Amino acid sequence: MLSARLRLSSESVFVAVVGALGLAAYLVAYWPFRPGAPAGVGQVLGMVPLLAAAIGFALPMGSEQAVAWWSAKVDPRPWLAYVCPAVLSALYALGTVVAGRFSAPEAAGLAAYLHAPPALALLGRRLAARPGPWSRRAALASDWALVLAAWLPIQLRWIDLPTIPLPEGRDQVKLDTLLAAASVFWAILVVRRLEGFQFRLFFTKEDFRLGLRVFAVYAVVALPLALATGFVRWGLAFTLHETEFRQPAWLVYPLLPVGMYFGVALVEEALFRGLLQNLLARVLGSPWAGLVLASVAFGAVHHKFGRPELY
Repeated sequence: MLSARLRLSSESVFVAVVGALGLAAYLVAYWPFRPGAPAGVGQVLGMVPLLAAAIGFALPMGSEQAVAWWSAKVDPRPWLAYVCPAVLSALYALGTVVAGRFSAPEAAGLAAYLHAPPALALLGRRLAARPGPWSRRAALASDWALVLAAWLPIQLRWIDLPTIPLPEGRDQVKLDTLLAAASVFWAILVVRRLEGFQFRLFFTKEDFRLGLRVFAVYAVVALPLALATGFVRWGLAFTLHETEFRQPAWLVYPLLPVGMYFGVALVEEALFRGLLQNLLARVLGSPWAGLVLASVAFGAVHHKFGRPELY
């Protein structure tokens, strides 16, 4: 039974704190603003409402309470399925206007991209509700189309948003992955309610202990491999895609994992581990086959890292 009531809880407080840290990580990358810096105050602050909205839609999807609340709103009014992409599209247009970088084709392309997953989720939900094997196969095809619509435009760089250059560096802050995460989570959890997919942000002490144990085992294999391949090198200053942060270490190091979480991990794990792995397991009838094939696909997509000549 879906609950239409949303109450303050430790889970919602945790989500709010993580979201605030995400915005802080974004602002720390540009602090302090200096004359002649590649990004001005207007460019940076113009994107804050968009980032806040993207975080505000993506992170609550990690709360069963929030998902149930939104689902109870969308169920009787299917047009509400487009609330998330519509808000993000409008705030992106507003932010680029404030930053002096508005482009109508880019804004329209982003709006089409963000609206595609909820539209396919609505279609898949309607097909799954019909009886018969044909409807089930059609719903599965719609779910696969949702995966491709969310993943291909970013992977093939069909979405080319205006970026904000980082101070004193060559890299840029990109917004596409965070916006994709918000749209994908919204589509599959609130609109489609895809079975087998769950995004839980709030973790328990047992989750933390398990994570530490798994990470310790992973590090024993991964760190020597990273050193052997040159992906990690001893004695170099901290860099991220050739951009060296000039801010104090006590600000950078605690907030960098939060920035990576929002900018990379959310959408990649949602697409590869959540959608792709679950759909493969469903089609092949084996969770292990889904795990192996999704891992191979993940590795193939990331094979260029550390090899500039492959770009």
